[in-house]
Amino acid sequence: DTLDQKILLVTDVEKLYLREKGSYLCTLVNRAGATFSFTVELRKDLDISISFSGEGTSHLGSISTYYSDEGVELPKIERYGYILKGYTDKYGNVYNGTLAKIMFKADTVLEPIWEAKRFILSFDSGVPSMEVAFGEEYTLPIPDSSRPDFGFVAWTDGEKRIEDNKFILCSESDVTLTAEFERTHSLIRFDSNGGQCVEYAICGLGETVALPIPTRDGFEFIGWSDSERKNFFYGSVLINSLGEVTLVANWEQIHEPEPQPETDEAEDQNIDKLPEENEGDTDGFKTEENREPVCGTLVNATVSGDISENAPASELPSDSVMDGESVGLADAPHPAVVAIIAVAGIFGACFIVFKITLLVSGG
Repeated sequence: DTLDQKILLVTDVEKLYLREKGSYLCTLVNRAGATFSFTVELRKDLDISISFSGEGTSHLGSISTYYSDEGVELPKIERYGYILKGYTDKYGNVYNGTLAKIMFKADTVLEPIWEAKRFILSFDSGVPSMEVAFGEEYTLPIPDSSRPDFGFVAWTDGEKRIEDNKFILCSESDVTLTAEFERTHSLIRFDSNGGQCVEYAICGLGETVALPIPTRDGFEFIGWSDSERKNFFYGSVLINSLGEVTLVANWEQIHEPEPQPETDEAEDQNIDKLPEENEGDTDGFKTEENREPVCGTLVNATVSGDISENAPASELPSDSVMDGESVGLADAPHPAVVAIIAVAGIFGACFIVFKITLLVSGG
């Protein structure tokens, strides 16, 4: 070795590796003691092979170089959905696109470092969008249904459903997913028809549902019906199919009993007082047709069951008296008048008899 005059003894099949560049004087001695000398000029170190493994390297060949070589270019490879960020060896050392200087002294295997591309995953149904990486699996959010009788089924990308709500981005583009809903319950809407009631009820298949009882002032609830009033319901219903139906409340007006007219005590106590025209409530005397007074001459009468409600007023005698009625006499004479008339009648009769007697006697 002309550099440091080291003497290296090599016997049989041993191999000598010279790591440094320079000129080397080699002397060989055989068994007979004969000496042979020669010079070896090393301009480069021992050749080193760089090979590759991992995703996207199947088409790559190895690179031949040597220790301390400079400016060695590593291959630029591509992989769908990923960006090449460099290479790494088994010790975790990272190498970028160009090796400034070869520092390893043996054959080396490098693996590419891939970084997944990232895209935006959007949703309808009011779910916020999210950023996703290519090839990674994500659990998708469950959206809320805008209707209580419908439930979420699955997300779809427009071509197929996302099974098990697990999503893996397989394209180099942003993606929008649409939520699919289907009917899971029946919806019964209640039209209270002027009353007050709950608006709807959600019912499961095979469920027996108690129908509500609405309220309305002046009316009595008599049951529910469909909008065409072909089917009527009261109490409860059995849900045997999924769907939507509107029930309408049916009412019957409550008729309050009409107040009876009061009897004027003054008429009962003083018969001489002529009855005045009844200006009070005459509902008790109105017929079903025109609700006019049955008999205008009856004062303060209480209608009994002897008069038909459907009989017109003209068919009833103006002086008729009904059972249970209190009646005031409009033209009854005073007793004194009656006495005077009686006396006058007696005198008149006597005068007529006297006149007849004179005629008969000829005088």
